[in-house]
Amino acid sequence: MTLRDASVQAAAAWSNFWRARNKRERSFLLAAIFVCLLGATYALLIEPALTQRAALQKSLPLLRQQTVQMQQLAQQATQLPAAPQSASDEFTRDTLEISLKSLGLVAEKINVSDRSAQLEFASAPLASLLTWLELAQTQGLSVTETDMQVLTNADRVKATVTLTKQ
Repeated sequence: MTLRDASVQAAAAWSNFWRARNKRERSFLLAAIFVCLLGATYALLIEPALTQRAALQKSLPLLRQQTVQMQQLAQQATQLPAAPQSASDEFTRDTLEISLKSLGLVAEKINVSDRSAQLEFASAPLASLLTWLELAQTQGLSVTETDMQVLTNADRVKATVTLTKQ
């Protein structure tokens, strides 16, 4: 039996079923079919959309807050100090002091030679120091040696850092 034969046979069966019903039964059947179609439409199309909309409305304030935070971080990132740009840029005590100062860091001692520098910090904020070291590495300096000791205040360190030009 082909699909066409099956559809013709089903249409004939439905037609016989429908003709066998009186007008009142047909009305009830049409009303039941209509209610079933409404229920299916609601369950398959409307309810999922409403549920998703409510979920999105709940998450929207958090997403907006995260967007503002990301914009603030991006703005802060553009304002971060630049370490020496490359090996051809100046590598002096002054340039190091300026880049350190912009992150609130002060080195107790800075020894600079033509290709390297050694910085000593008596009490530096760890987060700022790590940020500065990361910036220095992205700007053409390599950290060749570090010695850090955590002070009694856990967010501060005593450190000695050696940098070289790449």
